[in-house]
Amino acid sequence: CTDLVRGEPVNAGSAGVAVADPPWYPEHTSAFLWAAARLTRVGGHVLLSLPPEGTRPGIPAERADVVRSAAAFGLRLVGIEPRALGY
Repeated sequence: CTDLVRGEPVNAGSAGVAVADPPWYPEHTSAFLWAAARLTRVGGHVLLSLPPEGTRPGIPAERADVVRSAAAFGLRLVGIEPRALGY
């Protein structure tokens, strides 16, 4: 159990896939994405749930920030699957 938002350390891992389902707020999304990037090996995949457009104002800008953060964490966007998760 780790508090990612407060910046607790996450050791590097070698997972082939990491699934991140953070609370849908920018600081949580960034923290979960960073941890998933740390835990996933080169060539692995990170699956990240994001709020759909229309959830609240500003979602397109938040998504653009997520893509920039992912690149800074060494990840690249492969694709987006709208409505892939049901809540």
